[in-house]
Amino acid sequence: MINSPIIYSGAMVRALLDGRKTMTRRLRWKLVKRGPHPDGAICFTNWNYVRPGDRLWVRENWRAEARYDKLKPREIPAGSLISYEADYDQEPNDGCRGKLRPAIFLPRWASRMTLTVTAAKVEHLPDISEEDAIAEGFTAGKLDDGFGPRDIGDGWTIESPGGWASAAGHFQKLWCELHGFDSWDQNPEVVALSFTVHKSNIDQLSEVA
Repeated sequence: MINSPIIYSGAMVRALLDGRKTMTRRLRWKLVKRGPHPDGAICFTNWNYVRPGDRLWVRENWRAEARYDKLKPREIPAGSLISYEADYDQEPNDGCRGKLRPAIFLPRWASRMTLTVTAAKVEHLPDISEEDAIAEGFTAGKLDDGFGPRDIGDGWTIESPGGWASAAGHFQKLWCELHGFDSWDQNPEVVALSFTVHKSNIDQLSEVA
């Protein structure tokens, strides 16, 4: 069984907490520039090996108390007071007024959510269905992304700028913001993972189980 970290933006953390997100897509391939391939070799990402039953612990942007600002994340004592950026519109009010730290440095002990994978499939990114886009945490609505009208696959079209877009259209907008505005047209293969959300640290979840 794989127990791996997974990084989410604040918007997607809120979708997980609200119960609106039960699916995620991650790139199946990556370019690796090391070893015998100095110009780069295309390799599977770790997401290619995730299977039902595996668990993913969520990493998100966070803060500790200001007295720990000079410490590296791994040096902050386990069990210390932590706040999460996704919970606040402005500054936190719970005593965690330390510097904002990137999600990638969130220690395992400070993670507050665990995802248990229930299904995994491989597909090309633009083949996302409207049903899957809703499971990704998106809804149909007005969108002004600057792309103009375009077919996004599976019969779904973005009517923009300033028009109505499907849930899949809103998913496309966020994907391009995160991965580059040409990333959609590159038609990459992705691993689509469905999961159950547990609002618990992965190690605490193990103790309960």
